[in-house]
Amino acid sequence: MTADTRTVAPAAGPWTPRIAAQLAVLAAAAFTYVTAEILPVGALSAIARNLNISIVLVGTLLSWYALVAALTTVPLVRWTAHWPRRRTLVVALVCLTVSQLISALAPNFAVLAAGRVLCAVTHGLLWSVIAPIATRLVPASHAGRATTSIYVGTSLALVVGSPLTAVMSLMWGWRLAAVCVTVAAAVVTVAARLLLPELVLSADQLQHVGPRSRHHRNRALIIVSLITMIGVTGHFVSYTYIVVVIRQVVGVHGPSQAWLLAAYGVAGVIAVALVARPLDRRPKGAVIFCVAGLTVAFVVLTGLAFGGDRAPVTTLVVGTGAIVLWGAAATAVSPMLQSAAMRSGADDPDGASGLYVTAFQLGIMAGSLAGGLLYERSVALMLTASAILMGVALVAVSAVRRVFEAADDAASNTGRATSHLTNTAGQRCELGGWCGAGRLRGRKVAAVLCHTGGQDVTGGMTYVALDQGPQQGQQGQKAQKGQPLRRGERSGVVSVLLLGAGPALADPDQVPGDPDVVAPAEPADPAAPAPDPLALPPADPLAPPPPDPLAIPVAAGPVAGQDPTPFVGDPPFRPPTFNPVNGAMVGVAKPIIINFQVPIADRPMAESAIHISSIPPVPGKFYWMSPTQVRWRPLQFWPANTAVNIDAAGTRSSFRTGDALVATADDATHQMTITRNGVVQQTFPMSMGMSAGNHQTPNGTYYVLEKFPTVVMDSSTYGVPVNSAQGYKVTVSDAVRIDNSGNFVHSAPWSVGDQGKRNVSHGCINLSPTNAKWFYDNFGSGDPVVVKNSVGTYNKNDGAQDWQI
Repeated sequence: MTADTRTVAPAAGPWTPRIAAQLAVLAAAAFTYVTAEILPVGALSAIARNLNISIVLVGTLLSWYALVAALTTVPLVRWTAHWPRRRTLVVALVCLTVSQLISALAPNFAVLAAGRVLCAVTHGLLWSVIAPIATRLVPASHAGRATTSIYVGTSLALVVGSPLTAVMSLMWGWRLAAVCVTVAAAVVTVAARLLLPELVLSADQLQHVGPRSRHHRNRALIIVSLITMIGVTGHFVSYTYIVVVIRQVVGVHGPSQAWLLAAYGVAGVIAVALVARPLDRRPKGAVIFCVAGLTVAFVVLTGLAFGGDRAPVTTLVVGTGAIVLWGAAATAVSPMLQSAAMRSGADDPDGASGLYVTAFQLGIMAGSLAGGLLYERSVALMLTASAILMGVALVAVSAVRRVFEAADDAASNTGRATSHLTNTAGQRCELGGWCGAGRLRGRKVAAVLCHTGGQDVTGGMTYVALDQGPQQGQQGQKAQKGQPLRRGERSGVVSVLLLGAGPALADPDQVPGDPDVVAPAEPADPAAPAPDPLALPPADPLAPPPPDPLAIPVAAGPVAGQDPTPFVGDPPFRPPTFNPVNGAMVGVAKPIIINFQVPIADRPMAESAIHISSIPPVPGKFYWMSPTQVRWRPLQFWPANTAVNIDAAGTRSSFRTGDALVATADDATHQMTITRNGVVQQTFPMSMGMSAGNHQTPNGTYYVLEKFPTVVMDSSTYGVPVNSAQGYKVTVSDAVRIDNSGNFVHSAPWSVGDQGKRNVSHGCINLSPTNAKWFYDNFGSGDPVVVKNSVGTYNKNDGAQDWQI
């Protein structure tokens, strides 16, 4: 009777084409599930427009997904513990298929959220069984390589799947992208049902799974899970804001950021391929190496973040190396930790893997939350937290004994195998080894142990492989009878391409609170001279575009000055350029600047061909700065987190606003009050333009145009000699330009004694070094500065007087 519950282990040797196909199905399942999980990342704006909801609300689909997955993984793994593993995998894939279909057809956000919940419910279930299934399809000595092969799907999902669904969402709608994922999930489900063995649990293993499992008493498994949670938390504290780190710490700006992100992904691709074999032979050393690499990367980035007198080239080279090391180590360590979890819970590897998945999800949640809180204070503190947590994980991995060592079973080495396996039907085989059924640590197994040249190649599985091919079935019968295997029954050679994780796709777009640093030679909004035509302003460097276009017509009702319908007809002008650039994140006072290639004679016709819409819709107006430039702005500031779309005769662009960060400079109190979304965040004493020499700072609404870490201010540029009584030439720090007439908000240590009391500047707004640094770090392109209770009105025709028009 026990013969029906025994396991046929794969023969030692290279993988067969059937095994390669089975692993490919598992990789495809991983690809589809991860693509579905992160689909909203590239479709945030599209979903928000289509369902008429805020982007912030769409973003909650990601955080709630992680929470649901963390809460449901362990209960579902225990509930399905007695199922054949193929059934568990297929059920998870069916739920994925249904969830994506629900999402594609969702008439509102509630139904969409329900579809996401269904996908999240079986997320942990799939990841708890997919790696154990992979390890049981191959000889135990190849378990690490089988585990890493699953990450082919994960890597492709990050590098190919998510960008592809994002482009589809933006070009044809997010629902079509969801339909494509639905079809892919259905195909993978059928393939899994047809190609994978059923993998029924043996009678002996049924004693250790489900409610009978004792993972809560498994010290080694708990240690692995805790180390996983600590490491993942440390990683995601900074990974969520990796674009910010690349820009602010490493000093890489604009399109070059994409290349460094690509290097991060390529490093992961290479790393996963390189660790496959060490993962089987020296798992603890491999884990220590990767965690140490992460620790070093974060320590280096932390040092760069805190600054110092370093050459920009040195910072760039060292920072780039740290980012590449980060990508390689972070990608490679994931399969190592999951393999360690399965080895620690050998009696019930699926349940052990489920506990690991739960720890991983909790780490994602904790890291993302902590990263957001620390990012509000300082990028340096954020990286410090990552370095500390990785250091703790490194100490823990190094200190524990045996937890991360190779499995001490028949698949490990000759000495250990023979010490734990009592042969009951041993017989020499033609490979020079011996085969038979026996006991492994007191548990009955039916295994194939081919000892050749000092290497053990047992399968070591405790599942009945009911759907194995004819060759493996014959081998299993011979193994159970103690008969030798012929050389012709050995496996063929199959090469498997191992890919690593790609760059982060949920990295935050540049926000007003995280401005770029612009060289003085790269102005954002140059002055608009009074006579026409006005020079075309270059792209806004404070808000670089992401690689993916975002322009999609907004499904919103029309309001004054807006038209949400797509442009139809013959374009009355050549494709124009836009500022803000496509995909930018700007402040709430940023106007839309449209530059034409040739002067426009019929302005009303041109305006009628420009369709501007936003979520939420707000009224606005056109105004012309020259025959080649028209602008549009809302009558009041944009609401916080607004998605704005432009369709200029078929040429489309899109941008978003961040928080409503507004600075009000009150000359009556000599105080600057800063609010974020209506809540007072800072109050700074200041000093504005003095009355002597008529240098008063005029009343009006200004907005951030560009920023300089340091800039030389020279009075001779506006006609006042440097050597005169009112002349000056001084280098100032943290200079934020707010108009094109020479006015900045900047650091002025020389006037700290006057700030909050009297005006002593030549028109700029002076702040203390500490307060100026805060202003510089938090205000970005388009964030407004309102001056009140001063003298006069800002009405100069300098190309930045939009809010006085």
